[in-house]
Amino acid sequence: MNQININLSLDDSFNNPNNRIDDEFIATGLTINQRYYIEIKQFSRMYGISDSTVRRLLRKVEHRRSREFAIKLENKIFVSPSITMLTKENFSKMDDINGNWEVFLRGFEWDYFGCVSFKWSITQATAKERMTKFFDKLSNKFKSAEIRMFYVCEENKTRDGYHTHFILWSDIADKAEVKRFMENHFRGNGKQPFANTKIDKYDPNDGGIGYLLKELSNNPDGYDYLYKNKP
Repeated sequence: MNQININLSLDDSFNNPNNRIDDEFIATGLTINQRYYIEIKQFSRMYGISDSTVRRLLRKVEHRRSREFAIKLENKIFVSPSITMLTKENFSKMDDINGNWEVFLRGFEWDYFGCVSFKWSITQATAKERMTKFFDKLSNKFKSAEIRMFYVCEENKTRDGYHTHFILWSDIADKAEVKRFMENHFRGNGKQPFANTKIDKYDPNDGGIGYLLKELSNNPDGYDYLYKNKP
C-alpha cells in the first residue's frame, strides 16, 4: 500500500485566537507525496488563468497521468502548477513561471536525475548552450515524444568552469534507451570522453530537487526549463 502524506493549507482565519473548536475552515491547498495542489479558484488567482481555461485543460488529460495535474477531494478539485505546461507546444526560459521553483518542479513526474561534468573548463554560457543542444537532439531523435528537462549550471569547486545538474522526463516507453542516448551524447565519439555523467533513476524522496536548486541564487542566469509537447 502506498503511503499518502497530506498537508492542508488553511485560510488566515485558522490563526484567529477567537476560533471555536467547531469552526469550519476552508482548505485551499494540499501536498500529497511531495506534490503540491491548489484549489481551482485559488489557482486561477495565483496564475492568472481563468477557471474555465483550467477546466478545459483538465479535460485534455482526464485519461492521462491525471494525478500529475489534479486530484479531487471531497468533491473539490485541486490543481497542480504543472497544468500550466499544457498550454504550450514548446517552452523555455522562466518568465512565465509564477511562484516557487521547488513547488513547481515537484508538480511533475521525473525519470532521471543527472550530473554532467565537462572535461574542459567551460563558461556558464557554454554549459547552457550544451544542455540546450542536448535537449534539441533528444527531441529530434524522439520526434513524437513529450519531453521536459530542468537544469542548473554550477561553478566547479576544484577547478575553473561549470558543471550541470538536471532532471528529465519523457513519455518514451523505453526509459533505458533514453538513458543510453544521454550517456552517449555527453561521452562523445572520441577516445577521451567529452564529459563524465552520473545519471540515476529519479526518486522524489531523495531530495534531488532541493539539491538541484541549492546554487540557484548564485547562478541567476545559469538555469532553464525546457519543454516539448507532443506534435
